Amino acid sequence: MTKPAQWEFSILNILNKALLSTLQSQEYEKLLQSIKTSFYNRDFLSIFKEPSLLPVYVAEYVPSRALCYYQLFMESEASPILLDILKGKDKNIPPEIVCLGKYNHDSFHYSNINLIL
Repeated sequence: MTKPAQWEFSILNILNKALLSTLQSQEYEKLLQSIKTSFYNRDFLSIFKEPSLLPVYVAEYVPSRALCYYQLFMESEASPILLDILKGKDKNIPPEIVCLGKYNHDSFHYSNINLIL
């Protein structure tokens, strides 16, 4: 097994352990179908307003995204450029990460997180 494959396996293993109870839930498929229906209807807010849907959303969509981010930051040709930006080496681009989807009961907000490397 190559080093990247080992890391990918480790990432998925950690997520599987963290999400095991959700993945084994008898309600998982029903709740997942509700999420997919909301996506199809472009009713994104309904997914994130319903607490029972959040663990299923995480279990279904976070693993693939985690692997994508891993590959983007660790294995792609863009990774040195991205890391330089995040380290603040390019003074024209501030080193920050924008997190979307911070929810309160009235509306969605975004947060800026300054990254210190």
